[in-house]
Amino acid sequence: MSKRKWTITGAVALVASVITIIWFFTGKTFGEMFQREPKTAVDASVSEVAVGDILLFGQYDWRVLDVQDGKALLLSEAIIEQRPYNDEWIDVTWEDCSLRKYLNGEFLEEFHAKERERSARAHNYNPEDAGGKTKGKPFGTPGGKPTEDSVFLLGVADILKYFPGLKLLTDSDGDEWWYEADERLAAKSNNSESSWWLRSPGYYRTYAAYVLRDGSVRLVGNTVGNETGGVRPALWLKIN
Repeated sequence: MSKRKWTITGAVALVASVITIIWFFTGKTFGEMFQREPKTAVDASVSEVAVGDILLFGQYDWRVLDVQDGKALLLSEAIIEQRPYNDEWIDVTWEDCSLRKYLNGEFLEEFHAKERERSARAHNYNPEDAGGKTKGKPFGTPGGKPTEDSVFLLGVADILKYFPGLKLLTDSDGDEWWYEADERLAAKSNNSESSWWLRSPGYYRTYAAYVLRDGSVRLVGNTVGNETGGVRPALWLKIN
């Protein structure tokens, strides 16, 4: 009995000694030694980055949606905060909304200068009505002029491109206001599922399209002044 106790104690002491030696030479704690290192986008090359990867850029985790021409399209893995699409409940498009100003101003400034240099300007088209229909007729809501953005929200067209196979729901009146829930679009804010904004317009000029907490896409949209709308930014990142 005592011999077995001594053997276990000795083994523990040996492991502790090894960990101490590794810590001395690497500076890593026990937990850090077994923690998977996140892939850092700033240090990654094009050949190392693939669609579906999670990259650490700034203080956020981002999912890779596309890789082309030495750049990767990133979408924040989680909803980073909740903000209205626009500070006032008025007719507005992505071009003029306060959320666009915030993302390309205050939010972008949170990144280090070298990180900001890695963000490529994107030329975003903003078509009208996001494809929604009521009684078989398109909404016809203006989407605004094309924009040049360092940080932006995905539009409905982006959602359909990068999350193919979404099912459009049509009711008996010919209304097409929804895409059926898809778990690929569900995102969390503080560990709870939440809705998030898209840059496309909704049914009214005071509405913007958004994704609900279950991952369904609401083409009719939500009021732009809704303060509980989630922000899930996207950007094109230059890759080494």
